[in-house]
Amino acid sequence: MSNNVVELPKATLTDISNVLRSIADEIDAGAYGAATMAILVLEADGEIECFGAGGGADHYRGIALLHKGLNKLCST
Repeated sequence: MSNNVVELPKATLTDISNVLRSIADEIDAGAYGAATMAILVLEADGEIECFGAGGGADHYRGIALLHKGLNKLCST
């Protein structure tokens, strides 16, 4: 598993839908290898929503993936 943190262009960060479409296009193009799971945490109207996708997208694996992602972000 790669430990790269992918930086998106700052101009797109305020457009959530556009960023998600861009990431989906990159996944479809194989930019990250064979994607097996994704977790999305969305804040909207003061509420938090969590979404999981991919094989084995159960809540335990999702928690582990989020934890690993946070550790990766904090260590860069």
